[in-house]
Amino acid sequence: MPYYLDAHHDAHLWQLFLDGEKAAFATLYQRYYPPLYRYGLKLAKDPERVQEAIQEIFSRLWNNRLQGQAVTSVRAYLYTALRRTLARSYGRFWREVHWEEGTHGEPSLELSPEDLTIEEESYRLKRDRLLAVINSLPSRQREAIYLKFYENLTHDEIAAVMDVNTQSITNLVYRAMHTLRKSETLKRLQSSVFLLLVLLLHS
Repeated sequence: MPYYLDAHHDAHLWQLFLDGEKAAFATLYQRYYPPLYRYGLKLAKDPERVQEAIQEIFSRLWNNRLQGQAVTSVRAYLYTALRRTLARSYGRFWREVHWEEGTHGEPSLELSPEDLTIEEESYRLKRDRLLAVINSLPSRQREAIYLKFYENLTHDEIAAVMDVNTQSITNLVYRAMHTLRKSETLKRLQSSVFLLLVLLLHS
C-alpha cells in the first residue's frame, strides 16, 4: 500500500476507490476492519459471522464500485452496512437470539472491561463502576454512548447507523448522561462523568 494513502481523509479515499484505485480500497479496509469488528461483536457476539459480514460488505463495495455511490460519511455508511448485514444474516432469529427483550427490536450492546483499557488501580475501580452503570442503561442509550465516546462518531453519523433522526440521538445521549450524572455510584467517585468517559474510553 503506498504510504501516502494512509493519511488521506475518508472522502478522498472513497473517491479514489470509486475510481478503481485498489490501494485506496485496501486502506479503507485496513482502517475500518478493527472498529467494525469490535462493533459487530457488540451486536452479534459471533466472531465468525461478524468476519463474514465484514467480508461481504467490502466484497459488495468493490463489485459495485462502478455504480459510483457517493456517501456523506464513510464511517456511518460502513457501520450502517454492518448492522443491516448482520440483521439480514440472522433473519428472524436476529430478534429472538441477539436482541434484548423489552428494547423494541434494538440490539443489546454491552460494554466490556476491554473497551475501557486502563492501568492504574484507582482507575480500574472507576472503570468497573462506570461499566456497571453504563450497562444498566437501556440498550439504545448504551449503543449511542458506545458510538459517540468509543468510536467517535458524530450525532449525525450515529443517527445514520441507528436509523433514527439526529434529534433522537441527541435525546438518547442526553438521557444517558443525565442518568450517569445522577448515579449515586458515580457521585461517590467524585469525578465528572464526561471526563470519566473520555479518560477511560481513550486511555
